[in-house]
Amino acid sequence: MAQRPRRFHFVLLALLCLIVAAYSVFTWEMVDLPWLSGAKGQDLAHLRRHNESSGHGNATATGADDVTRLPNATLELHATGPVDVTRLPSSSPVLHTTTGNNATTATPPYDLFGNVVHLNNLNEACFHANDSIVHWSYNSTEVDLAQLWTRDETPRNELIAHLAQCPEVDVFLPAGLRDHGYCEDGMAYVKFLKTRALPLWVFDLRFDYQGRKNINYFDLCPNTALLFMNHYTEGLMDRDDFPSDKVVVNMPNVEMYELKGKDYHRFDVVLCKTRDGYDRLSRWYKDNGNPRNTKLLYVQHTSSDPSTVAITHAMAHPELPPIQPKNFENLTFFHANGHSWFKSTRAVLEKLVDSRAFHQIFGDDGAPSNLQFHHGEEVDVAQFGRQLLETSAILCPSRMEGFGHYINQARASGSLVLTTNAPPMNEFIDNDSGVLVEASTRDQLLSAYGGMEWHVSWHSICDAVDNVLHLAPSERQRRAQNGRQRYEKQLIEFRDNMHDVRALLAKKPQQEI
Repeated sequence: MAQRPRRFHFVLLALLCLIVAAYSVFTWEMVDLPWLSGAKGQDLAHLRRHNESSGHGNATATGADDVTRLPNATLELHATGPVDVTRLPSSSPVLHTTTGNNATTATPPYDLFGNVVHLNNLNEACFHANDSIVHWSYNSTEVDLAQLWTRDETPRNELIAHLAQCPEVDVFLPAGLRDHGYCEDGMAYVKFLKTRALPLWVFDLRFDYQGRKNINYFDLCPNTALLFMNHYTEGLMDRDDFPSDKVVVNMPNVEMYELKGKDYHRFDVVLCKTRDGYDRLSRWYKDNGNPRNTKLLYVQHTSSDPSTVAITHAMAHPELPPIQPKNFENLTFFHANGHSWFKSTRAVLEKLVDSRAFHQIFGDDGAPSNLQFHHGEEVDVAQFGRQLLETSAILCPSRMEGFGHYINQARASGSLVLTTNAPPMNEFIDNDSGVLVEASTRDQLLSAYGGMEWHVSWHSICDAVDNVLHLAPSERQRRAQNGRQRYEKQLIEFRDNMHDVRALLAKKPQQEI
């Protein structure tokens, strides 16, 4: 096929589509959790075998929700051409009932669909009831405060009785941190560690319990570790009542600058969401010492799936317009940026504005019918999931990610994902499960161990889109399905890793961690 001129790329891309909206997404390959060199403890593969022989089970659940907000901008162009319409799309992702540690073999049965719905419901509770205690057993399709523990609504005796059921680890998630991103992070840990998310007010409570007078959370749960998100400790670790022997777990976002060396030397366990993050921190501890004998673990991560919400919502509301199936022949593209400056959205839009294509598309009569631009609108999770389900390809050319929830959610929807050929983005997608967008590196923080912020040019995005156009429709669909399978595989591996982390944290006291 003859090489298309660059100007044609702009027109074709604009006439095919883009979307700018927001939410989140997830990664794939798992290796056994590695220990930092010199750290004490058993191999986690051994701990996993112990968990299985001990009969540790998995939570299964069903349900869906439709009330999550979607922040800020959306630009959407739909390719013209006939599209068959069904109540549920024939190309929608299928959540399988799986067995064992593997998505295809062994026992016991694992309800992947129910667990994804459960994770979606936890995210809704986290986001909309942001000053409540969210327990992993919560599973309401509507945000139900009666199933959450609150400072003012839950009777004090009942609240203390709930708090006294101390797990291996609690997740510290204050109200100000409960946005979409950190609810995604926090609820993944809450669900699969079988624990609860605690707001700051829990640590200010004083109460009597079982003959003990004027005690607090630390007295009630002395052997429960605390998991902090990145640098968001809210001064809790510096309080006079914070126990010196409390086991501290941290989930870092290594691309951010707030965590310093002194912080990494205060953590007992560090949970790495990406292979890139694990590699950087492994080298950092090697170069800067490990006086606390910190355990550095590559545990991967997972994300909720708005497309599953859309499917269950459509089934519950047959009066709504039917979901259109993906069309890998007549393509549509979707791009979501949310509140993030790091999704390369500005470069995309600036190039469109600078190109002749932009002026050809936006004439005196405004935008044509196949161009949809949404800015500052709120979109609930069911509608967002519907958009993901109906689009053929999703552009995720991130400049940096701590994990990449929106990439993960994109591949969960069964769409063809285009993302940056740089870590950690290319841990989610390769050229067998999507299309990679080339990028150049920039310097930042832990970039002493390799680039962390990447520059994605419009030309690279255009080349990647052109690659998609040259693929046969069957190849586009095959890669999209591979991306979905990797989402499912990683979710199961993350679940297994969290069992291992629970087993590790069950070893008390702290010096045995």
